[in-house]
Amino acid sequence: MKKYFFDVTDIVTYLENSATISGIQRVTTMIINNVVDHLGDGDIYLSYYDEKAGDYVATPLTNLSPTTQVDMPFIAKVFLPDIPKAPKGIYPLQKYQPNSPKYHFHRLKLSFHAALNDEKYFVKRGFTLKEWQTWRLEDGKQQQAEQIHSEDVKLRKLTDIFQSGDVLCILGPLWGTPKKDVKLAEYSKRGLDIFVLVHDVVPLLLPATVAIDPVVFFTGLETSTGYCRGYIANSECTASDLRNFLDALGCATEISTIPLAQDRITAREVTAKNPSPEQGKQSAAEVFEFVKTVRRLRHDIRTIIKLPYVLCVGTMEARKNCWRIAQAWQQLAARQDINLPRLVFAGRRGWLNDDFFDAMDKTGGLGGWVQFVDAPSDSELEYLYQNCEFTIMASLYEGWGLPIGESLSYGKTGVVSNTSSMPEVGGDLVEYCDPHSISSIASACETLIVEPKRRQALEDRIAKATLRQWSDVSRELAEVISGKSLS
Repeated sequence: MKKYFFDVTDIVTYLENSATISGIQRVTTMIINNVVDHLGDGDIYLSYYDEKAGDYVATPLTNLSPTTQVDMPFIAKVFLPDIPKAPKGIYPLQKYQPNSPKYHFHRLKLSFHAALNDEKYFVKRGFTLKEWQTWRLEDGKQQQAEQIHSEDVKLRKLTDIFQSGDVLCILGPLWGTPKKDVKLAEYSKRGLDIFVLVHDVVPLLLPATVAIDPVVFFTGLETSTGYCRGYIANSECTASDLRNFLDALGCATEISTIPLAQDRITAREVTAKNPSPEQGKQSAAEVFEFVKTVRRLRHDIRTIIKLPYVLCVGTMEARKNCWRIAQAWQQLAARQDINLPRLVFAGRRGWLNDDFFDAMDKTGGLGGWVQFVDAPSDSELEYLYQNCEFTIMASLYEGWGLPIGESLSYGKTGVVSNTSSMPEVGGDLVEYCDPHSISSIASACETLIVEPKRRQALEDRIAKATLRQWSDVSRELAEVISGKSLS
């Protein structure tokens, strides 16, 4: 039986510094959770490159509970015990001996502050109230039928497991680890088919906007041509960019294009929508659900939702064009004939953007027009999506553009850049702008603000559209790496 190994090295590395998920990590977990349905005739493993061991280690996923979700806490539980530096915020009690007096004391203390909805207490300790609640939920699950027993999580060297014809699929970034490249080349020579998902080649096209050393990225991608059985691009744009690069290297390796999803952050229904007079009378159940959700929200989010807002989601790095977006808002704020919503950036503070943050700090977010939600949890982000007026992604360049698809999945149109892959995601469901022109961004936003019929027409079109799901992505990826048609 063929074995399929899915590499989560980038997630494990990411967990050393962060407790919440980002775009690429979300793609990885969504694909793995859905691909199981399409590779049922094979053995599926999670794998991670352990630098200390100088080898990949892996554990079978197929012998776990069918309800097990491959998410950040799960991956941390499987792989982090073997990593010297454990991440802050995933398991906040990990430094205490389980079931010791100190463990129970600090757990009780955290639960007490959670009952008080004391968000600041948790933020000071490097994680959020929601993350603590999620950890408690996972902890409870582990004590019930969904528990992952220690005998089920057995890490073995990949070298000792795979046979010729088996598959390793790398879904995250692959640069910056030369020893891993050597190991992958060794695996390839022994007959392991290695597939690499390429999210973008931005470091080669816009090197001034990225934190990674472009030379490191170039070297990693160039090295991959020696062991890669096939590349997978997340959009036609990325496929074209990658083909140009590979052609320049004289590499003819096949590239399969598998567009990502226009799907919700989670599979659950989101019902906590702000009531408004236009919606008419709501049922008691709807009102109660709304009240429960709002009660759990962070103070900064509850402050923001008092007024209409436009949402910009993503790590606030240079490529996301935050400066021009904010300048467009400043232009609109100077107008007396527009009932302007606030502009809300939701995400982590990224790289090469200090001038933008300094300007926002010194001007009080342009006099209060610009607000920030730092590192929202999944449920908080869902709430922000559902209750915004529309979204904006006027990025300079994207390999795909997850927030565009997420916005559509919650029924919201947006202002979107007319460059790179973004029209592939937005289709005819959004308003386009030139990301290099502040006036163009402002004009597109003005259209959706002052022309409610235009916005409603786009939302009606979204409601009728067939949006791409993660199950579609995973099925197509399974077809590529298995060599079988699964339609």
